[in-house]
Amino acid sequence: MLLKNLKLFGIAPIYLLYWTAGAIMTGMIIAQYVLPIPNQASVQMDHSMHEDPEHEALHEMLVELDPAMPPDLRLEITKDAVSGWNLFVDVENFTFVPASEGAEAVLGEGHAHLYVNDVKMARLYGPHFHMPDLPTGEHRLRVTLNANNHASYAVNGQAVAVEALLVQPEMPAN
Repeated sequence: MLLKNLKLFGIAPIYLLYWTAGAIMTGMIIAQYVLPIPNQASVQMDHSMHEDPEHEALHEMLVELDPAMPPDLRLEITKDAVSGWNLFVDVENFTFVPASEGAEAVLGEGHAHLYVNDVKMARLYGPHFHMPDLPTGEHRLRVTLNANNHASYAVNGQAVAVEALLVQPEMPAN
């Protein structure tokens, strides 16, 4: 019945298919800019602590690395031109492996944890991370290198970590 009515209005049914496909494709294109789809290779936000005590205990475990080849970890922080901060975790003798998160520890590979004022904020699955603006004032950032199973990497009993002080200026009133 619908197809007959469309013909009465001079619309060929094939155009209905074209318009539908076009609308779906347009929606998919727009959605990638509107919907917050996390990039698995870069970060997973983790503002709350895990409810599983066994998982939390893994964060306290240390996986010792060879002191002859320790990871060299540096943190660069720059103000983003639009909003927030861009973090770059520069590391040698370590490989980010997002697909292995949660698996058994493999020496020298894994992910990083970002802490702001001693509160875990995110997991980093790559060297780049965009962090939103923080409340005005000083904030201590700490990045730790972690094995696939979330245990912290260590050299001679000391967790492999880097710290930096970030000063969030007062945001101008709009």
